[in-house]
Amino acid sequence: MAGTADNAKRLAGKTEAQIAATVQGTAGPQGPAGAAGPAGPQGGAGPVGPAGPQGDKGDKGDTGPAGTAAVTIHTTPYTLDPGTDKVVTGNCTAGQKAVSGGFDSNGSVSNLDSKPTDADDGWLIDLFNADNKSSSGLLYVICLG
Repeated sequence: MAGTADNAKRLAGKTEAQIAATVQGTAGPQGPAGAAGPAGPQGGAGPVGPAGPQGDKGDKGDTGPAGTAAVTIHTTPYTLDPGTDKVVTGNCTAGQKAVSGGFDSNGSVSNLDSKPTDADDGWLIDLFNADNKSSSGLLYVICLG
């Protein structure tokens, strides 16, 4: 029995079956490839790439609309007798349109009405002189064109 105990020491206390399970033979041939697995999750965004080259110059754009017309102010003198009213009309030059009007006076003159002419080429103001003496001044027409 002494021989059995010595063999057991060499086998590190393992049984024959345990030793057989750890012994490997030569590797066999490679087996066929297995089926593809499912797709994995999408990865995160990568870093920003470098800027591309500058593009070609674009085509010339369409011509824009005409610019703002010239503004001019035309004056018309007037004189009013005491206690009277009078419609005074100031005109733009040919091709212009009236956009506003006004007046000044050296007396107590007030306006009863102020509007463009029917053709929009002048301004008319109905003026009244409340003084007991004649008053005079200028009618102003602001015109575009």
